[in-house]
Amino acid sequence: MALVLLEGLDRTGKSTVAAYFETLGFEKIHLSAPAKGTTPDQYLQDMIDLVSSAANKDIVMDRTHYGELVWPQIYGRKALLDEEAIEALREVENSVGVQRLWMTDDDLKAHWQRCVDNKEPLDKAQFTRARGLFSSIANQYGFEKVTLQTFLKQFPDAQAIVDAQKGAALESKTLQVTSSGGQTTTTEVETPVAPVSSTSAKYPQKSREQHTLEVANAINEILSKRILKSKGNVYDDIENEMRHFLHTKLGKLLGGGSNSNELSLTQDEIKFYKTMYKRANDKGAN
Repeated sequence: MALVLLEGLDRTGKSTVAAYFETLGFEKIHLSAPAKGTTPDQYLQDMIDLVSSAANKDIVMDRTHYGELVWPQIYGRKALLDEEAIEALREVENSVGVQRLWMTDDDLKAHWQRCVDNKEPLDKAQFTRARGLFSSIANQYGFEKVTLQTFLKQFPDAQAIVDAQKGAALESKTLQVTSSGGQTTTTEVETPVAPVSSTSAKYPQKSREQHTLEVANAINEILSKRILKSKGNVYDDIENEMRHFLHTKLGKLLGGGSNSNELSLTQDEIKFYKTMYKRANDKGAN
């Protein structure tokens, strides 16, 4: 199973790439902004549930939880995820096998013009700042930089989706003329767009051995220093639980085995993550 995360500004090709993965059998999820009234703890739990479901199926996400590091700063709202929560989600992402793709366009002028033409809700200052934030996030969290042009060169079958989208925009409505009893009626009808099929291989995923080694190295790196920045009885208890959990996970990885689910989080592990971060969020009140 695989998880593909697509991030970046509007009009960079995320929807096109997501649609291509959908033709390959991936479940496509378009992540919208969090609903009003959603709490940080609720949002974190929802994202853990969503990401961990990739242990059982292939998922491509058009926009992701990493947007909480960008859009709250652009639109002046409180972020629902902080860096600690993102790190927790990254552990879940790594456990199911993840590809993080940052969709962008090197032609700043052309990109901005597309946003203007399509009436995207960003002014030029917000557009420029958001591009900078996404660039920083991509570097910090290991997103692969991808433009639609480079993606189409690597996966030429995806061009059919681009053509279909253009065709849908130009021919979404046609005029159908009918005649009855000497009277002529003109009616607008939707023009269906034929579905795009593909026999191409899925987006190249790392081998099981490579993935196991990367996860083991990541766990070793985490365990080489204190995980939580703050100290105190509550923090120390959570620190010890986290270290015990990661030592156990590392033992499973290095122990090998033929069960492919070993690299995925169990329901108990998911529950542990939720409980651990709820306790961390509640620690100040206690």
